[in-house]
Amino acid sequence: GIRNAVATLGTSLTREHAIILRRYTDKVIVVFDGDEAGKKAALRVLDVFLPEGLKPLMVILPEGHDPASLIFEGRQDEFQKSLESAAPILDFMIERNIRSFEEQKTSRSAAVKEIVDVLSKMKDPIERSYYIKKTGESFGVREDELLSLLKFGDKLKGRISARKPANNDERLVLKTLLKFPKLVDYIREDDLIDIFPENEIKTVLEHIILNGFDDLSSLLFKFNDSSVQEAISEVVFLSDDVPDEATAWRLLKDCIRKLKLKRVEENLRVVRIKIDRAIAEKNNLLEEKLIKEYRDLIQEEKNIRGRD
Repeated sequence: GIRNAVATLGTSLTREHAIILRRYTDKVIVVFDGDEAGKKAALRVLDVFLPEGLKPLMVILPEGHDPASLIFEGRQDEFQKSLESAAPILDFMIERNIRSFEEQKTSRSAAVKEIVDVLSKMKDPIERSYYIKKTGESFGVREDELLSLLKFGDKLKGRISARKPANNDERLVLKTLLKFPKLVDYIREDDLIDIFPENEIKTVLEHIILNGFDDLSSLLFKFNDSSVQEAISEVVFLSDDVPDEATAWRLLKDCIRKLKLKRVEENLRVVRIKIDRAIAEKNNLLEEKLIKEYRDLIQEEKNIRGRD
């Protein structure tokens, strides 16, 4: 038979269970059914076991089987071997999230945040360091960025913001400046902050322009607004394919150009509406003024598009 085994009586594991188990061992092998519900139940034990210093492993049984059915079919040796080759649940979780991201079932940000949240509960600093490195390599996120989010801990956990998300160009500008802080001078000297719409990205950029920043962790702690914190964390998980400052400079100028065009296009839309209203109201003076403003905007748009 198999010694040192205990039934969970369902999937309801609690902190009290973990504390009792920790008195006897630091390694626990979890065996749930081989279906999707069983795999999800195995993942849930991370929240219970890791804070108590336990190292949970898992056995994935063949689809449609549980331990009793394997034993009943005379497959004791197979089951024993599966126990001996049990793998860390955290490894399974990371691989599962990688597949979900690669299959576009979830975003990079959501996949990594779920892992970071679990790592924040891990007591062993050496184990945590190993998994930070593994997560960074798997998702293309720098280790220092993961460490900053890890230090930030539960402040980002489970927060869902009702804000209107920034577009990708705005995020890329912030991402580039976080990686190459010297380029902040380009935004500051040309007074480009006004081209950004009023949102969380602009709030962060204004802070950086006025105060600079030491590192990502300190920047996160500067803001009490959860939506701003969430915006920063989303930027961290953007794909990072900017290898050097020269490339970053070109990317920054291209993003600024697109943002300028977007602002002009929005102004053109608003002025067109005003012109139609002036025509309807037969306000000729206002109509002439707005038409001139519209032409100036058209020229500004041409100038922006004509720049390298």
